[in-house]
Amino acid sequence: MKNRVSALDLKILVSEIEKSIKGYRLQNIYSLVANNRSFLLKFSVPDSKINLVIESGFKAFLTEFQRPTEQQPTGFAVKLRKHLKTKRLTNVKQVGNDRIAVFEFSDGFYYLVLEFFSAGNILLLDENKKIMAVFRIVEKSDKNAFNYGIGEEYPLFDLSLFKSEETTEHDVNQFTKEQIVGWVLKEKELTQKKVLSINKMCFMKAAYLSSDLIQIKLKDNGVNPSASCLDLENNDELLELTAKSLNDSEMEVKKLINTPIGEVTGYIMSKKNPLYKEDEDASDVLEFIYDEFHPYEPVHKKTDKTRFEAVKGYNKTLDKFFTTIESTKKSLTRIE
Repeated sequence: MKNRVSALDLKILVSEIEKSIKGYRLQNIYSLVANNRSFLLKFSVPDSKINLVIESGFKAFLTEFQRPTEQQPTGFAVKLRKHLKTKRLTNVKQVGNDRIAVFEFSDGFYYLVLEFFSAGNILLLDENKKIMAVFRIVEKSDKNAFNYGIGEEYPLFDLSLFKSEETTEHDVNQFTKEQIVGWVLKEKELTQKKVLSINKMCFMKAAYLSSDLIQIKLKDNGVNPSASCLDLENNDELLELTAKSLNDSEMEVKKLINTPIGEVTGYIMSKKNPLYKEDEDASDVLEFIYDEFHPYEPVHKKTDKTRFEAVKGYNKTLDKFFTTIESTKKSLTRIE
């Protein structure tokens, strides 16, 4: 099951979140019962309340449902309350094409950073980007690694991120056969046990495009996504089709980003439940269960054992996906 947002997911989610709650004040922060990584942020202005769910390293989305919260907030939630409670949200941005979202409060007096790469993290920064609180302590892996220590300056974005008020533009890359040949030659130099597939290599070089989207475009152009990337060497036709597939993916991403905010149609894919038996009384067993979400239709996964559901608005897509899954364990009631 897909349980973590991709860079492309995050780009669309952040655009919707910024439009929905920019200018709102953070009324409170709660630890969720679901797990110790999850928090509920309640924002409001007169006559309007909007809630945001965040799970460190996994997801962030606006929700229309009330979730069970812990009676006692965690120490990290207490720290966030101390500094962010009643503060006005002045900006929300994604850092380039990275899986990092930054929430700016009080015109840069505080920053809340959400990291969705590796094991993920949540950090509270001051006006100088110095770390005030960190959800997960990270040990330095090598001497060049960033130190997530209190008082250290956070280096993964600069303040120019918030200078432009214009809608984020997507700089379209033009992939070439020569560029792909260079990737293949580098792969040949690596002494790895397993040779990468064409799809995997392309995704590693352009992760912001989404692995599934690249796979769809490769298939549309008659390229086997599972074929060895070494097959590309000395095969001009295959190189041409692979470059076209990547450029088609780029154009699809541009179209999604240029779609009016809140108008992106998300798709939820359900898989046939192996526990479901049609000839038995199985009223408590769902025939299909949610498995993936995407901002495009994952047509390459259409079978007689999958179903697709379209939802207008990408935050609404994730809200429906995760709320439905959680509702099998927790009782959720729609906010009045």
